[in-house]
Amino acid sequence: MKSTLIKNGLVCFEDGIRQSDIYIENRKISSFNLQSNADEIIDAKGFYVLPGMIDIHTHLDDVIGKYELADTYKSGSEIAVLNGITTLFTFITQRKDESLKQGIEKAKEKVEGNSFCDYIWHLTPTSFDENNWKEIFECIEKGFKTFKFYTTYEKAGIYSSNKKLEKIFEKLKRYDLTFLVHCEDNDTIKKALNKKIAEAVIRVREAKVKLFPGYDGEYGKIQIFARHNNIDVKSQLEMF
Repeated sequence: MKSTLIKNGLVCFEDGIRQSDIYIENRKISSFNLQSNADEIIDAKGFYVLPGMIDIHTHLDDVIGKYELADTYKSGSEIAVLNGITTLFTFITQRKDESLKQGIEKAKEKVEGNSFCDYIWHLTPTSFDENNWKEIFECIEKGFKTFKFYTTYEKAGIYSSNKKLEKIFEKLKRYDLTFLVHCEDNDTIKKALNKKIAEAVIRVREAKVKLFPGYDGEYGKIQIFARHNNIDVKSQLEMF
């Protein structure tokens, strides 16, 4: 197995930061400051030598409602490794027209040969009938340990009420799992968004903005206002 010696790097020890050599054998750190021959020698003078960082919350090549996310596994993981991140946690969100298993298989196809770093998946199940629960339990048995839920984005099809979450947690409490919850109050957001829209309409009326061809009614006015104020009202409405 190939051995590597990283020389003269700045290494973070428990008692402080100091210059040190790191000898790596069989892909594991074997010793520090041991003078030894190696298949590869890297001079890290002036650089910190750190373990790869882990980003536990990213969204790559997933879908939220009808929106495909911008970053692919390839583009997201490339940016990650260039910034010292060697493991990404990202999400698989179950679509309305597919089972959780199908979502996992799609993700496997997308990531195959397209990631520059290691990856781990959080699962976001969105349907909870008998068959879906069976799949959730099977996923847990196969090693999935983290699940993500949302208390908003109702129109996107991923919303769970507090009562629904209580039932989910009750069913899963016997397992050693971690839950991630995007916890904003859906009703409060809708009220705030409706207020923003109402204010937008009033401001447009006061400004007497002329509608562009193809727009009519109040929604058209909101769209025009949004263009001038960098607010994507349409996409916000479709998510909540």
